[in-house]
Amino acid sequence: MPQLFLFKGVHRTLQTALIHACKRQPADLLALLSHSTPISKKDLRSALERLEDFYPTKDICIQLHQTLNSQPVDGAFWSKFLLVSDELKRPLLSRGVLDFVLTTPDSHNIATIMQTLRSLVSYKQFEEFHSLFDTLVQRLTDAQKKAFSDELVELLANTPYWNEALEFLPSCSRPRGIRNLSEGAIQFGSFDDAFRLLDNLNAYHEAPSDRFFSLFFDRLGDINDLKHVDRLFSVLHEKIWVVSDQTARVISSWFNRTTCSHCKSKLPAFLIDEEDLKRMADEFYQSAFKGTRQEHLYLTTTPKELSTLDKFLNEQTMPFDCVIDIMNVIHIMDAAFVPEKAHRLVCEVLRNLNRRFGFHRFCLVGKGTRVVGNKTFWRAVKTLGNQLGISVFTFITDQR
Repeated sequence: MPQLFLFKGVHRTLQTALIHACKRQPADLLALLSHSTPISKKDLRSALERLEDFYPTKDICIQLHQTLNSQPVDGAFWSKFLLVSDELKRPLLSRGVLDFVLTTPDSHNIATIMQTLRSLVSYKQFEEFHSLFDTLVQRLTDAQKKAFSDELVELLANTPYWNEALEFLPSCSRPRGIRNLSEGAIQFGSFDDAFRLLDNLNAYHEAPSDRFFSLFFDRLGDINDLKHVDRLFSVLHEKIWVVSDQTARVISSWFNRTTCSHCKSKLPAFLIDEEDLKRMADEFYQSAFKGTRQEHLYLTTTPKELSTLDKFLNEQTMPFDCVIDIMNVIHIMDAAFVPEKAHRLVCEVLRNLNRRFGFHRFCLVGKGTRVVGNKTFWRAVKTLGNQLGISVFTFITDQR
């Protein structure tokens, strides 16, 4: 109970000190660190919300820092201070602390420098970022570089120095690292740089981020850039990547725009007559629904199968988030129709749909029990369901 009372006292002292600080009374600002109780981000935010923006001088920051070092207060204080200042849009307050850290980097811990680098990126102070980043890397041991590799790659990926992150890529989470680097390449590199990185992402479940697509289409300029759109769609087709609703809207907006995003000149309207539209629809039906080759056999569905599936879906008390034609999934991904191998693929699909889209209720549709009804297959799916808290049902279509 005494500790709780002390913390409440610190909270009141912190609020009072920062309120007086906005009136340019540095002595009151120093008082906020005169206690040994760590200050949470929530309480720091509560106090800073009452402040008007002001620039803390280097002398004030030095005195605060000396107070920090003299007592076992909170090693993450400066990083939390910067984070909250940025969230509350206090640029002068942030700038004062940034200038202090930049001039005294050896006096600060890794958490403070990391947050300083993030703030410098948000303010697009790239030269200052690069100097401080080099200082941080020189300080880190090999083990620390490996431990912080994800953060280091993400930091560099948002700057013109994105390609320097390649040396940290082997140690970080590969899909996440490549996605971050592809965002950096499309902002600060060339289209070729970005496509080379996309080539390193696996098919099916390692699609680029929504931010990548947004940056990609924002960068497109004149008519010559259409070749990059064609190339992007070719990659999407080859990799069989599923894009989110957000990305689909970005693509749709770009194609439906009436003015150029750069020069603002009016774009010609796309016109198509009814005959051409009918021809395109027929071609799409033949290729996408009926298939043009023998291996498209599993893409076809009989009316009887559709009617039994439709009846089954209508009888459900709750709708499914996703209905998966299991044989199609296995066939498209060139996997063998062997239960022991198929369960790994299907579990990966379920895991990614749950993580990326928040789906929880699935139905696996099959034309027979060879895979869906196999005990090994179903045991793996059931284990995954228990781990993720998802429900997976099965349905076998009536082919008679």
